[in-house]
Amino acid sequence: MTLKPVNIALLLSTAVQRTGHRWQLMAMLAILYGILSSVINQPAYAIFEAFSAAANSTADGAATSDSVDYSRELEILNDSLPTLIWIYLATTALNATLLIPWSRAVAPGELTPSQGDAKAHSVRFIRSFSHYVTATLLTGVAIILGGMLITILASILGFLATPLVFAGGLSLVWVTIILNAVANYSVLFEAQDKPISYSDAWRKFRPAFIPLSACLATFYMASIIVGLVISGLFGPTGLNSPLSGMAINGAFSFAVGALHIAALVHYNNLR
Repeated sequence: MTLKPVNIALLLSTAVQRTGHRWQLMAMLAILYGILSSVINQPAYAIFEAFSAAANSTADGAATSDSVDYSRELEILNDSLPTLIWIYLATTALNATLLIPWSRAVAPGELTPSQGDAKAHSVRFIRSFSHYVTATLLTGVAIILGGMLITILASILGFLATPLVFAGGLSLVWVTIILNAVANYSVLFEAQDKPISYSDAWRKFRPAFIPLSACLATFYMASIIVGLVISGLFGPTGLNSPLSGMAINGAFSFAVGALHIAALVHYNNLR
């Protein structure tokens, strides 16, 4: 069997086609995710403000002293770590919960978002949630190992340190996008009641991982551009306040994942 080509143009076309008359559902889910995630992330914003204040204080002290003390920043991070973990788990659970009905809506066949008993919904959620957690853990491992490797190479090749750090940073961003793209691909299977492990999803994903991941990156870039335009147009009216800003960013974040899953239907049809 000869597989059809997979490229960004076909994937974007599929995303538009599969979203089609379902855009109201995506908009409703994105707005719901944005509102709920902004409430969940409020403690994280408070932590960010405290950390920023401590960092500014440290910078002011460094200007008048030969030694720099980062103890306050480390103390804030240490005290806030459990809270940040719970915030991540809550937002990830919310994201998985809302992406499952969307995945069923855009998947091939006559699936309905609410179809299934309580056990079916629970299995879909638990397995989808685990895929996103797996992607996050792998991203963390990649950042730690990649950061160590970049540091070692930069210390050895001092004259190439700047381009090396830049290239390493871009590579880590690319790895993060790939891992999250595989998680979205896994959720598309789970939503159709087709259990799949993260490793099996990667094996299916790997033959076309470049266009599939680039498609997700394209949606990310589009969301950033739209966010900057909205911030520039409506910032003075108060849309740039912390709560509304987190809600808007959350809605865009969900829309990116939803559109990518809709695009993945094209590749899913070929497997």
